[in-house]
Amino acid sequence: MAAGKTNFPDKNSGDKLDVNTSFNQRDHEKEKTACENDKNRRIYSSFTLFDAAFVLFSMGTFLVDMATDLWVGFHYFSSNEPIWGSLTLAFVVVPCIVMQVFSIRWHIVDDNMKGCFYWTIHFLLMGPIHRYVMVLKAGWRARMTHEPEDFDIYYHRQNDVCMLRLFESFIESAPQLLLQLYIMVYTDHTNWLTGQFQPVQE
Repeated sequence: MAAGKTNFPDKNSGDKLDVNTSFNQRDHEKEKTACENDKNRRIYSSFTLFDAAFVLFSMGTFLVDMATDLWVGFHYFSSNEPIWGSLTLAFVVVPCIVMQVFSIRWHIVDDNMKGCFYWTIHFLLMGPIHRYVMVLKAGWRARMTHEPEDFDIYYHRQNDVCMLRLFESFIESAPQLLLQLYIMVYTDHTNWLTGQFQPVQE
């Protein structure tokens, strides 16, 4: 009499089932986490009127800083002090050119350098101002659409402007402040125009 054949459960099939179940659970958890992250981004991402006003204020401080530095430089020339005037203007123009180079480079990396308009703006040393305008446009668009992608664009452009202003602080504002302090000490008198604009440069 032939012995009956006994069928035992395949261990490999059970392992495959456990692996598939584990992968399904992980995918479900990833989808749940992604949904929660998207929900949180929609809740905490915002562009308020205060944010817009702060961007405009930052743009204004940049323009005032440049204008006062140029005014001080030309004042030195009118006072027959060409050395101080040249140094003052050099600490304005050279850092500004460096900022334009960085701004152009970032535009090229982001594939935004299209047409002659961007080149003209940076040739006129107005790259940071143009970037502030881009931040306002991106922020307002994100405010209208409430899309996470639009907020990502807004935050990306805001980070670029903040980085440029950080460069300005190190290569323009700080050296300019030290130069004006040295001039005041060296000449043994405080020019009312230089002293008046030191807080602005800080």
